[in-house]
Amino acid sequence: MIKKSVAVLITTAALATACSGPSTPAPEATGQPGPPSAPVTAPPSTAPPSIAPTPTAPTEQTTTAVPTPTRPTTAPPRKIGGKDLSSCPNAGQKTQVQEQMTKDVTGDGVPDTLVARTCEASTSYIPSTVEVFDGAAGTGRPRRIGTLLKDVGPTDLPWYRSMTVDGETITIEAYGVSEGGVQACADLKLTYTYAYAGDSFRRTARNAAKVDDLCLPVG
Repeated sequence: MIKKSVAVLITTAALATACSGPSTPAPEATGQPGPPSAPVTAPPSTAPPSIAPTPTAPTEQTTTAVPTPTRPTTAPPRKIGGKDLSSCPNAGQKTQVQEQMTKDVTGDGVPDTLVARTCEASTSYIPSTVEVFDGAAGTGRPRRIGTLLKDVGPTDLPWYRSMTVDGETITIEAYGVSEGGVQACADLKLTYTYAYAGDSFRRTARNAAKVDDLCLPVG
């Protein structure tokens, strides 16, 4: 009876093994590579997308032109005549123009007129003066703005020789008479310098060199 039961149990176990099929060994046991692992996908980034900077157009610089100052517009200075000059000391005497030049001596950009003049003389000579007329006065009656050599006339008795202008400075060369000399014989070589300042002329220098035993030509 017992033997019969054991046989039945063995038969039942065999049937169960046949129905379940052979067992699959683990890859590590067989030495064969296992099935490929599924790729790991990173979760989507939650950081905000970067924005490329927008190029900025160059700023155009504009330059404002500075207007060029304009000089006063006047007609060319007219020639100065005898009636425009100071009167001679004696009745009936006429003025004599020794030299006339046009230079801007006031610094306003308009040429002025300088006239070296004397008077007719029957004996000896009449001291010279240099009269300056404002060029900005236009073509109307000339406006005298200075008379040079008038300040030294009574003492030096200057006789005009030449004149140069450098900006607002006027240099005059003349002959004259030394103290104690006689007007009939000029014996001084004189150099005067005048400068225009404000609205008038001022003498800034006087140089005198005496010449002995010689009368300088005047008159």
